[in-house]
Amino acid sequence: MIQSIYHDVSRKLEDYISGRKISGRLPGVGKLSKEFGVNPATVSKAVRLLEDRGMLTINGTRGTFVTESARKIYKRIGLLDTMERFFSPEEKNSIVRHCEKNGYEHVAIEYNNPNSKNGISFISNLPVDGFVLNYTTLTTELVISLRQSGKQFVSVNQMFDIPGVSWVDFDNEAAIEKAMNILAAQGRKRIALISFKWGLQGHHQGIKAVYKNCMNRISAFDGKLWYAEKDYMDYFNKYGDNAYLELGKEAVSYLMKLKDAPDAILVMSLFTASSAYNALLNSGCKIPEDVSFLVYPSGSEKHLEETPAYSTIGYPYIRKVQRAIEILTNMIENPEAGPIQELLPFHFKQGQTTKELERRFA
Repeated sequence: MIQSIYHDVSRKLEDYISGRKISGRLPGVGKLSKEFGVNPATVSKAVRLLEDRGMLTINGTRGTFVTESARKIYKRIGLLDTMERFFSPEEKNSIVRHCEKNGYEHVAIEYNNPNSKNGISFISNLPVDGFVLNYTTLTTELVISLRQSGKQFVSVNQMFDIPGVSWVDFDNEAAIEKAMNILAAQGRKRIALISFKWGLQGHHQGIKAVYKNCMNRISAFDGKLWYAEKDYMDYFNKYGDNAYLELGKEAVSYLMKLKDAPDAILVMSLFTASSAYNALLNSGCKIPEDVSFLVYPSGSEKHLEETPAYSTIGYPYIRKVQRAIEILTNMIENPEAGPIQELLPFHFKQGQTTKELERRFA
């Protein structure tokens, strides 16, 4: 009777492992005994049986781990479609090549919200080894579900409100401080910042604090120049895909009507920058003679190449995704490794002046 019980437990554990409900380190004997409703000695026998079969490896005080060969590997990475929407065809091809370079297929998956037909349960049970996600899709509920199903995942945004998540992101606060210092070094005092309010409260507050500190350092802080409290969904519900463009036009219209208009503008999106830049030119401003215009890009590499007028600081969004793929494949192949959290560096590119652009397109 005892033998049949621990064999039954071993079969359940084997099903958990093959279905990736358990990967990496095995939960403790006490936790498993409660889950299966048996005593710890029975679980220990089941674990030793699976060790004899080569499915588990007991590593002294470090714990018991699922053997690499026991885990079902699909060699496939899922990228939710919201991540790819603004990528050019060339960039999408580069993602496929980057996955293949690391030995994995790439699968684009439709995922609108947790309650859609392709909701959390659908995503968690897909035949993939892991996902690249961002903060618009990575909810606490999805994290729990992915962890229970044994799926690895990496966010391309720094996570503040969900602990233990692997992520890769640009060093946003350092980049904003560098951008502000560049503008201040040009003698600019009235530096405006245009952006939607960040989806993550901690992220938004961090950027706001950097901006305020930099402006206080040059004794020039003015809350009217901080144009970054608008909610994206409000604009999306009203303007659809033109939300970013409308923000740029609206922000410039507001800022240039101030009694003390800005002499520099930092924009946090290429899409917002395109409409803000044109609105500035239409108002009679010369860039950068009258107003320095600096963009912290989050768009595609192709968009950057097509905007020689913009001075930019940062990297195209695609770089984060490529690095996330590298981190994810390492985590899939080394599931016992802890969370990997990495900030990427940035670089500055000087844009062309109005006169240089006029000569270029003459």
